[in-house]
Amino acid sequence: MLRAWLLRVLGVVRPRGGEQDFAEELQSHIDLHTADNIRAGMTPDEARRRALAKLGSVAAVQEAQRDRRGLPALESIAQDLRYAIRGLARTRGFALACVMTLALGIGVNSAIFSVVNAVLFAPLPYERPEQLITIWTSHPEIRREANAMSRENALDLARTMTTIDGLGMVQANIIPGTVPINGEGVTVNGAQVTASVFDVLGTPPLHGRTLQRGDDPSVIVISHGFWQRQFGGDPGVVGRTFGQGRTAARVVGVMPRGFTLPYPSMLQATVSFVASSEVDFWIPLLDPKPGSTDRGARMHAVVARVKDGVSIDAARADLTNAWRALADAYPDVNGGWSAHAVPLHQQAVAPVRSGMLLLLGSVGVVLLIACVNVANLMLARGVARQRELALRAALGAKRSRLLQQVIVEGLVLSGSGALFGLLLARWATPLLVRLSPAGTPRLAEVTTDVTVVMFTMAVAVACGMAVSVLPGLGAARVPVRSALMEGGRSSSDGRRRLRGTLVATEVGLAVVLTIGAGLLGRSFLAVLNVDPGFRADHLLTMQVSVPARYDTNEKRITFYEQLFQRLEAVPGVVSVGGTTRLPLGGTNSTTQVAVEGRVPPDGQWPEADFRRAVHDYFGAMNIPLRRGRGFTDADHAKAPPVVMINEAFAQRMFGDEDPIGRQLHLGASSPVRQATVIGVIGDLRHQRLDVAAVPEVYITYRQGPPVAPLLVIRTADDPARMAPSIRAAIRDVDAAIVPTNIRTMHDLRTASVSERVFLMALVTAFGLLALVLAAVGVYGVLTLVVAERTREMGIRLALGASPRGLVGHVVRQALLLTAVGVVAGIVVALGLSPLVSHQLFGIGAADPVTIAGVAGVLLLVALAAAVVPASRVLRVDPVSTLRCN
Repeated sequence: MLRAWLLRVLGVVRPRGGEQDFAEELQSHIDLHTADNIRAGMTPDEARRRALAKLGSVAAVQEAQRDRRGLPALESIAQDLRYAIRGLARTRGFALACVMTLALGIGVNSAIFSVVNAVLFAPLPYERPEQLITIWTSHPEIRREANAMSRENALDLARTMTTIDGLGMVQANIIPGTVPINGEGVTVNGAQVTASVFDVLGTPPLHGRTLQRGDDPSVIVISHGFWQRQFGGDPGVVGRTFGQGRTAARVVGVMPRGFTLPYPSMLQATVSFVASSEVDFWIPLLDPKPGSTDRGARMHAVVARVKDGVSIDAARADLTNAWRALADAYPDVNGGWSAHAVPLHQQAVAPVRSGMLLLLGSVGVVLLIACVNVANLMLARGVARQRELALRAALGAKRSRLLQQVIVEGLVLSGSGALFGLLLARWATPLLVRLSPAGTPRLAEVTTDVTVVMFTMAVAVACGMAVSVLPGLGAARVPVRSALMEGGRSSSDGRRRLRGTLVATEVGLAVVLTIGAGLLGRSFLAVLNVDPGFRADHLLTMQVSVPARYDTNEKRITFYEQLFQRLEAVPGVVSVGGTTRLPLGGTNSTTQVAVEGRVPPDGQWPEADFRRAVHDYFGAMNIPLRRGRGFTDADHAKAPPVVMINEAFAQRMFGDEDPIGRQLHLGASSPVRQATVIGVIGDLRHQRLDVAAVPEVYITYRQGPPVAPLLVIRTADDPARMAPSIRAAIRDVDAAIVPTNIRTMHDLRTASVSERVFLMALVTAFGLLALVLAAVGVYGVLTLVVAERTREMGIRLALGASPRGLVGHVVRQALLLTAVGVVAGIVVALGLSPLVSHQLFGIGAADPVTIAGVAGVLLLVALAAAVVPASRVLRVDPVSTLRCN
């Protein structure tokens, strides 16, 4: 057995080795038998004929010897590979159409997979990331899900939980600011974290060290991106101090590429505070002061590492017990709240998971349509090759060998398409990253790596099999006698039905994808038609941080009065105001509230979003006053505290009662603990346009001045053009102030729907591509039908058939195939509606307008695709057709 296998391997390495010796030996046997026959009295010719007959077919013997000396399966595949390449080289048009179609389908799939893999599937860039969890609190009765946690509660959990091996905290708000670097003010984003968070994540620094317990607030660790942008990747940055006074910062470490913390899903505010959620540096989050009892300040995202060998479920059970003890110990702030653990990977990608999977499914549908088109092309080519295949079968080729030949040809086409697809993916992937919404996590990790290449290879093999199996089975079952008699000029009824089925299939797939695109488009229009509660035109927004020397409320109020007086004097400025949270920013700053006379027990107070109105905020935003009055100069620091509420707050807390003049009790997060309601404003969409307004309460800045308000400035002209003059006016008041995050409200509104725009644009593009491929499929099949039935149509015309009738017959055939596909596609789309329903707003997944519109468009596309093939019937000459046949 070993010798036989060695001979086979040697035969593969030296396919012609030993053939001459075997041929000479075989010839010697023939000569010996011939000589014996001559001595027996036969003529030389008869003697040789008898010798050959006794030995058998020389070619068969030689082929059997080759089989014993090599690996026939590999050799046959190699032969089919060479034959496929030569055959495709002779039919360049067919090969180019197939390769480009597959390259388009494989390329877009590889590009989308590059993004989806980095965002959803790849492990987080931490040590043993599967052991990392985030811990959140929730209180369903007061609409708080996945809420942040107070430092005191988190520290108690770290001490009492036995299933975790470390716990770290991150301030759930990114801190924007401006720092002087090389003599210029640079806008930066910072995050406050505990030193323990780096130990929990287990990611060592690239240079220097991470934060340590006891570090003062001037110590920072910078990100890899910030290090590259501002310091050119200089390792000597460690130990360098930039800025002075309160803004002085000393770099102690640089984190490696890809290190991210926090992810946008761990923040309470992103868009409204900063233009980007990318963190440039981390600063120490100081421990609470001894005796601190501010457990109600839920402002921190918690990250913990589960111990080795402990499951996530066991950690959840441990967390439940530990939190129950905290709720019993502190019922005033923890009563009614619960804690739950979420794997960090799930937390990081949760906001974009459904959208990414929808994109991956959409490009998968495009690839299926491309495969169906190529399969139809190969079926059509099989019709033209019927005589060739019949001859091969007649000469002894087995059905399995004919099937193998067609499959190898399909794999050659798909492999070539994959090579071009990878080139397309390398170009399209960076474009997708640039177009992705700013809040998409892990975009910095997107690359066309080995995983993407392996995915592309797997897709190429699957496509090669998909496009060749049906044509290959047809080739293996070719009727030899009839094919040789007909000369391969026509296809059987079975092949025609198969081609029609494939066309109906790709039409159905196009319907599924186009309905999805239509639903997303109509949903997007519904979102845009939502009234945000203010006028977004001619509004400029920016954030200013009050210098440290304004260290009292009185000094801050005086500074604001000077600032607004100067800004209102700028030519083109209509009104000026500010707040601590801008609309459409995804904010979640809350306070506990209770109505005088209806104060609930501790731990059961409802919560409302809490904001401060600065100067003429409601006037600058054009927020309507529904009832009562607005804030005035009389509502100063020494006057009785007052608040304004929105309609959602009034409806929830007062119902049909008049809220004006009622007293409210506010929680510890508000500088005003009891105030009188003086006015009700219209509802604003603070989360997103597609999220309903929630109860909100406002205090005036004179009774609680903020330290870093967001200004809104209404202008008469283009607000973006007025930014330089407004910055100059701010510098006139205090040269130390550098405004940050200068954007128009229109930009904020655009950013709030960027995820919808991104998803809708890509799915719509894939839907249009599916429509084009479906039209090409209908066109190709009808063209082939007309070409195959030219003789039949010539006979019909000769017998008196109407040319228009034949044209109508071809068009009806196209519309019938399309109608079948449309009906099947609608059924499938309705079955898949749960996958897209959570992306919709204002319409249902079974929206009849969208479904009817898509069906009408597909029928029109099919009609347009049928026009050219059908018109060729009019050019059929009955006499010439009959003469040629």
